[in-house]
Amino acid sequence: MNEKMDDTFEIDLKQLFEVAIARIRLIILIVFVFTVSAFLISKFVITPLYTATATLYVNSNSTTVSQNISISDIDTGRELVTLYSEFIESDTVLEQVANAVSNDTDMMFTADMIKGMISSGGVNETALMAVTVTSPSPELSQIIANAVADIAPDRITEFMEGSSVKVVDYAKLPEAPSSPNVMKNTAMGFLLGLVVSLGIIFVMELMDTRIKNEDDLKKLLDYPILGVIPEIVVEESETDKAGA
Repeated sequence: MNEKMDDTFEIDLKQLFEVAIARIRLIILIVFVFTVSAFLISKFVITPLYTATATLYVNSNSTTVSQNISISDIDTGRELVTLYSEFIESDTVLEQVANAVSNDTDMMFTADMIKGMISSGGVNETALMAVTVTSPSPELSQIIANAVADIAPDRITEFMEGSSVKVVDYAKLPEAPSSPNVMKNTAMGFLLGLVVSLGIIFVMELMDTRIKNEDDLKKLLDYPILGVIPEIVVEESETDKAGA
């Protein structure tokens, strides 16, 4: 029983492979269209985004100097990162950031606009917190990230007495877009085109009800096949070729 099932499975795989080979031109065409489309869309249609990041250090003790920081201070700072991240993304901080950015860029920004571009969180489960800004402009991403780095520490310590937030690194000007990833999107387009093309030809094969050989006839009828008419190829003789 198992041997019979294995034989049937092997035959099915062989048939599928033969179908793919027979439709190889269609597969190549579909894969080519998907790959080129993914490349062109990623390169020329999708707006590139630039990411700038500022890094802050969170400490629960504002009076502790760097030489005397203890493990407990670091652990507490790590726990406070989540709380401070939420506070940084609050309207209290972002309204002030929006005003500062508006003054620096001569463009109007609101807290909601800044909130849509900013994210913050801990760095590798440490007491460090990264403030990341993503926008279509590298200069704007840098300005917003550094505005948060300048404003957030004072606002946090004002509301949370005894805490300390210091700037470790200000954001640098992004030199290259962070998205879209053209190579990744192109590779995904290639794989998607391959999957779609294989799906199309297999569906076409399943919908093809024509009888092409004796195996197809055996699947439809329980009667034995007495004979098969071979394909006859007539070759022209040398005399016929000369006469032509």
